[in-house]
Amino acid sequence: MIEKSKRRFLCIKFRACGLSFSEGIALLVIGYSKYSNQDTISSLSGIDKYQTAKVLAAMEERGYIRREINPENKREKLVCLSEKGKEAANSLKDIMDQWEKIIFAGITAQEERALEQIMCKIVGNVREYERNTGREKL
Repeated sequence: MIEKSKRRFLCIKFRACGLSFSEGIALLVIGYSKYSNQDTISSLSGIDKYQTAKVLAAMEERGYIRREINPENKREKLVCLSEKGKEAANSLKDIMDQWEKIIFAGITAQEERALEQIMCKIVGNVREYERNTGREKL
């Protein structure tokens, strides 16, 4: 329910900025990391590689991002925000802040810290599970 509501909220807000949901998420990922490659953006955004390629091409065409050759690996391109992309990413970060205010309304700072600690433990458990089952053959 929370994820569905969050997605609906973000879709509406991103659309008002002239972006699709996938474009908004990709811009946020790129905005939080100075330079990323396509695989990293796909992994962190949860958008499959094919869709990520389409999203990045559209955003490059519209001037939100630029791709530069990685000086350490000439076959790889790094994605970074243009000035237009930086402005959009800042607006999207404000939208994410709005969402946090909505979901944390009425929750004390102490409760928020407790939730964060619990979520860190859950994430640790999931990572441990993935590490252990990642070796198993399907």
